[in-house]
Amino acid sequence: MAELYVNNAYNSLYPVRQIPYKMIDYLFKNNTELWKLLYYSQSTLNQPLVSDTIKANMIANTSTGDLSKYQVFFQQYTTDATLSGDAQIRIEVVRVEMPNNRTDALVKILVQCIANNKAQVIATDKSPIDHRGFAMAQSIVESLNGTQLEGVKSQLFIDGSIDRQTGVYKTSFGDNFSGYEIIIDCWV
Repeated sequence: MAELYVNNAYNSLYPVRQIPYKMIDYLFKNNTELWKLLYYSQSTLNQPLVSDTIKANMIANTSTGDLSKYQVFFQQYTTDATLSGDAQIRIEVVRVEMPNNRTDALVKILVQCIANNKAQVIATDKSPIDHRGFAMAQSIVESLNGTQLEGVKSQLFIDGSIDRQTGVYKTSFGDNFSGYEIIIDCWV
């Protein structure tokens, strides 16, 4: 009887731990606009692409020490978070629901697009007057919505018929920073 209940008949949630990294890796390889919005302090209009070396140096692999040199973090904003520079993104799994059965789980990932209020209005390749925070959010949604990550059962999605919390929301990050939060889901 014990053979009927093998471990692979249950969801271990292991792939959940890799989702934020895989999302950033996908953006690293497939979203040149986002990296320009994070790197250039003024207009991104007609600026050269950001090199892979510079992009790699923008990604924090820790949550301690001097974080002021990074623009990409694997944890959501908290009141004691380092906010410096003109822009940053933060990504973290914020909820795992197992609504259907023992093998499937709905994973909610939060992506925060944060920009200094004094650096929000800029010229970009897509608009002569653009909003940095929303431009980051839009470029992330364009890149990730519908993307299949390796090891995940479904594509990443924003679909209110499955999860009414998915979407893009305006928010404030303290007195000097504001931006948008994206809730995007996938099944594991």
